[in-house]
Parts: sequence; structure tokens; C-alpha cells
Amino acid sequence: MTTSPSFEESSDLFHSESNQLESNINSALNKHERLPISEIVEIYYQVIKVGSISKLLKENFQSSSDPKQQVLIHEIHDAQDHIRKKFDKSELSRAQRLSLIHI
Repeated sequence: MTTSPSFEESSDLFHSESNQLESNINSALNKHERLPISEIVEIYYQVIKVGSISKLLKENFQSSSDPKQQVLIHEIHDAQDHIRKKFDKSELSRAQRLSLIHI
């Protein structure tokens, strides 16, 4: 029988994966040449992973009145906004943005 992860485990997972995504995006922004396909795939995979975790956690904790859970929901919203801004208005070349979006 499987059990659902605790709030702390869920929160730790979200923070770990969103931090990894932030690191990947910052690394890509610091490069001046085109990103290799492997890095584009890694960023795309991380975006999908963080998006999926975010959606699940929002569904699980959105209606909670627990202050810790509401802080996490706020952090999820911030992370989602940050991802949108990085992909929409980043310093990545147009070709890199298109590559990241169209995989």
C-alpha cells in the first residue's frame, strides 16, 4: 500500500526541483552561444517536472487554511510567474527561445 507524501516532503520536492530549474535557466542565460540539444531537453524536462509538481501541490493544498501550505502555494505562483518571464523575456537568443518552446 502506498501512502501520500507528507506536506514537508512535498514542499522539499517542489523546492529542490524548482531550484534545479532556476539553476538550469541561469546557466543557459549565461551562455552566449546556442544551447546544445541536450541542455534544451534538460531545461524542457525540468519545466515539465516543476509544472506537474506545481499543479499537483496546488490541487492538494489550495483550499487549506494552514499558513505553511499557503506560503507554499504563494511560492508555487511565484515560481510559475518566474518561469513565464524567463521564457518570454529572457536574454536567450530568439533561436534558443524557439528551440526551448518547440521541443
